[in-house]
Amino acid sequence: MNKRIGEISRNGAIYSLYGFFLSTTFSLALEQNFIGLAMIFVIIDIFAERKFKLKPHPDIFAFFILLFVIWSIISALVNPTPLNSLIALKEEWLFLMIPLIGYLCRDEKILRKCLVLFGISVAVISLYGIFQHFTGIDFYHGTPLHEVVPGSHGYRARGFFTHRMTFGIYYAVASMMLLGLAPFVENRKTKILFYIGFGAAALASIFSYSRGAQLAILAGVMLFVLWPGRKSWKAPAALISLMVVVTIFAAPGIQKRYSDIVDIELNSEYKWGGTRLLIWEASAGMIADNPVFGVGQGNYYDNYTDYRAPRDDRVQGHAHNDILNIAAYAGIPAAIFFVGFWAVMVYKMVGLLMKLRKKGVCDLRYGIAAGVFTASFVFFLCSGFEAAFADEELRLLLMALWGIFFGLNRIVKATGGITEKIGMT
Repeated sequence: MNKRIGEISRNGAIYSLYGFFLSTTFSLALEQNFIGLAMIFVIIDIFAERKFKLKPHPDIFAFFILLFVIWSIISALVNPTPLNSLIALKEEWLFLMIPLIGYLCRDEKILRKCLVLFGISVAVISLYGIFQHFTGIDFYHGTPLHEVVPGSHGYRARGFFTHRMTFGIYYAVASMMLLGLAPFVENRKTKILFYIGFGAAALASIFSYSRGAQLAILAGVMLFVLWPGRKSWKAPAALISLMVVVTIFAAPGIQKRYSDIVDIELNSEYKWGGTRLLIWEASAGMIADNPVFGVGQGNYYDNYTDYRAPRDDRVQGHAHNDILNIAAYAGIPAAIFFVGFWAVMVYKMVGLLMKLRKKGVCDLRYGIAAGVFTASFVFFLCSGFEAAFADEELRLLLMALWGIFFGLNRIVKATGGITEKIGMT
């Protein structure tokens, strides 16, 4: 009986994971439900098969995450609104996605299917975002999209997300994941799918007119072009060149957007509170007055008016920079722990890439590692201009990518990195 329950639970977890990777590109509610179901099924499977063995393995990555969560909770408790702050910390459960997806993706067949489903979903929704840019039509929200520049051609795409910034960053990160995968896929159809997904996602992100995402894509592409270990640079170089040409003709408002923001940021008399320099200045003041425990999660908005500059006419809900935002609501120690687990994750990713390259691995395993690294790099760059880690849709994507990395790591450890290739069928 237990064996049958375990089998049903395993299948339920796997199909829930597939549902997550299909829905993550367009629906927060669906992806949350699917990952929640996967978690429940895995727990049932573990107990049904009596796989539960309490054997802690010390890991500095998990240690920094634990410190980050604990300090955030302490910060919430010592601030004026402990209950509200604790409720606002509910998204910290998303860290559990990393071991969950790592556990399920230790099977290479499951990992391959997740990547293909993600690629299909990214490509389809990206094409919808491109459609939005040219038409201004948003079928899902039923409201007109904002023009790039009033009276000019082109609209700011946002896909199925509420905000175009979320859409822009999400698809910038997704495009880099697919770009990392594509050159290392041997199956021709899957390779084409990943290249199409990359190109469409990058263009859709650019058409959101999120400047942080646009600059991050440029940096990510440059990193990829210079990346060692690729089989060929010709295909990505050709696609990137095509993207540049299409962008120049399809999004003529980009140049004006950049020139306008430079004028605004450097003009000390311009009264608009959306400038990053003003927001970061106010955040720095908030941190200086609350360096240890911050103002508490959820209280940034209420405290902003006390620190904003006289020419700032807005009230912000976050610092538009993840490190500053965390330091503001949970204190400098929490920001240090945040940087800590990022640094350890980067160390792990670089270590795996070097290990695979040293063993001469040049198949999908290397592509997955390179894709997760490049996507994480772009996410971190975007988080310098937006509080990306505080955005649930974006954080779900990052946790999923890191979970894939840990699943890949288990596969590499099991095979030694030198046995049968992981291919796309």
